Amino acid sequence: MRILIYGAGKTGTTAVYYAFKNLLPNHIAFFEPPSLLQLPYDQHSDMLVKSLSVLRHDKMASSFERYQQKILIVRHPFDRLVSYILFAPNNGPGFLDDRNMERYLDLLRRKLESPRSVSMREITAMVEEYYPSRAAMHDSVTVLETIAHTYPDFFLLRYEDFVDGRLDALSAYCGLPLSNEPEITGFATKVARSKSHGDWHKWFLPEDVTHFREIYGSYLERFGYETQIEEAEPLDLDTTINYSIKVGNQGRQNRWLPIYVPGEVHMTWEGPAYHAARNAFQRGSKDEALRMVDEVIAGGTAIAGFFELKSQILAQAEDFAGAAEALRQAMALAPGEESFEKRLKGLLSKEKSSARRVPPPASARGTGTAAGSGAAPAVAPAGQPAARPAGTAVHRTLMLGQSHMQGIKKGATMLRTAGRFPANLALEFIQLRAARFNPYFPDGGDTLNEALLREIDAHLAATDLVVSVIGGNAYNVLGLVNHERPFDFELSTDPDLPLAEDREILPEEVVRASLDRQNANALRLLGALKARIGRPFVHVQSPPPIPSEAHIRAHPGKFADKIAQFGVTPAIIRYKLWKLQSEIFRAFCAANGIAFLDVPANVVDERGMLVEAAWSNDPTHGNAWYGEQVIGQLSGWLASQNGRYAGAH
Repeated sequence: MRILIYGAGKTGTTAVYYAFKNLLPNHIAFFEPPSLLQLPYDQHSDMLVKSLSVLRHDKMASSFERYQQKILIVRHPFDRLVSYILFAPNNGPGFLDDRNMERYLDLLRRKLESPRSVSMREITAMVEEYYPSRAAMHDSVTVLETIAHTYPDFFLLRYEDFVDGRLDALSAYCGLPLSNEPEITGFATKVARSKSHGDWHKWFLPEDVTHFREIYGSYLERFGYETQIEEAEPLDLDTTINYSIKVGNQGRQNRWLPIYVPGEVHMTWEGPAYHAARNAFQRGSKDEALRMVDEVIAGGTAIAGFFELKSQILAQAEDFAGAAEALRQAMALAPGEESFEKRLKGLLSKEKSSARRVPPPASARGTGTAAGSGAAPAVAPAGQPAARPAGTAVHRTLMLGQSHMQGIKKGATMLRTAGRFPANLALEFIQLRAARFNPYFPDGGDTLNEALLREIDAHLAATDLVVSVIGGNAYNVLGLVNHERPFDFELSTDPDLPLAEDREILPEEVVRASLDRQNANALRLLGALKARIGRPFVHVQSPPPIPSEAHIRAHPGKFADKIAQFGVTPAIIRYKLWKLQSEIFRAFCAANGIAFLDVPANVVDERGMLVEAAWSNDPTHGNAWYGEQVIGQLSGWLASQNGRYAGAH
């Protein structure tokens, strides 16, 4: 018996598919095949197929007769729209830019905090911007009315009946005791959200109902769905913001792209660029896809997904040596990925079997790497140098930090990829902004977060030295954007710096007091960790200000609205704030037995501000090159200590 589950995405097709699959373990199952036309019907009489090809139903129609049972699933279109917009980060190319994810989640937060302040139209407009597909958002739903009319032999299942357990009619149709709580496995476990219906009452405003009734009016009438808003429970984090982050990161992990971390920006233009290259490859435009990938790789990317995609492209061009090398580079950036190991073995086997054949032309291999050489890339194992001269003292180092650590982490990846990681340094990272580590002091006292302590303790046996990149952005919070009462101040340690005549001149102690308050939490955390860990500590100075107002306006990040309203503070004032903040941290470190490491000399210009080569695509952070220089500075400082910290524990 062949069974077809047919419907639009986010209408419950996955749950219904698994309800059948749990009862039919011997059926050959196909989960969302690209087409119904090429399935092996002649080979299998017992098949279970879930398909979302509803917009191509007319082309698929010739295959419908091959199924003895066909189920068409419909759902209230307002509910389905809610599910669609929350799942959109999994597929939408614009969501692969962390800045867009930030804006989207900020909009959802506003909706949660004040439901009437944000309309569903506003949310869908943003989703359409980052995932421009009316077909996916609306047309794949409205077409279900046409399918129900054109193919009356489909069993019509309302999603709401499935969720509520009203399955007698469906069970009688199929002759199976179906359950509405099937065991769901694999990727599909991440698709499920609320497993309920009626959520739209929490999201829609009266004007939303009017607007979307114009789009779905005929569908609503055909399937008998009401549009009267009713009182509902408030929205919650788990089925809204947290769900969108989860499915978005699941999509990224499937593509070997950096995951999104709330409040941080690690991937911007590279995400949409990857999506465009992948789409070109899937369309069969291999040359175009390879060119796009190579352009990104040539720019020094440390994203495994680009090398994995290049490996696919070259393998399809039968350049197995080049494909193997690209995959090795992906493996260096994503160590421990089992699927890469298996694929590499297959590529090497194909390379050997094709050795007697004429190799593909060099032009098919791309330009980003030495494709076709067959040699392993000069990549060091994670956390280790490419080569360690005999007698080199190795300093096992644990770095703890927040947003300023990301550039350093990217720099470490670049150094390892190039085989240039310092021989005297073994470096691991703990990102303190991870949700499970917050708040740092759960009881409000001096006791640190238990999850954070467990994570640190797991590293301590192999740690000689702890490096802090904690805090550092307070001076930007205080002074990146012009204050409502624009101010300047005289820095006592550098009194020759100019003062702005058109600003209120504040006493240095007033500005210092503000910076003390802004940095209090970071210093409290730094002190508590130093006292708890019992290892030598070094704190790295935060990067100096980016002097270019044009760059800041082009990459405003979370400061966008305030910059638009108040403008950017002059660079010289931001420089004074950075200097004063550095004095605060330097004094704290001296009082607590923590070494203080200045930023490398080559990352600052003649004015003491961040050189352009070190600017990240945001207004406050250093990039991967900056991170490389910090690692070099740390390595040089350790070398000057004559092995003092190497193997101390």
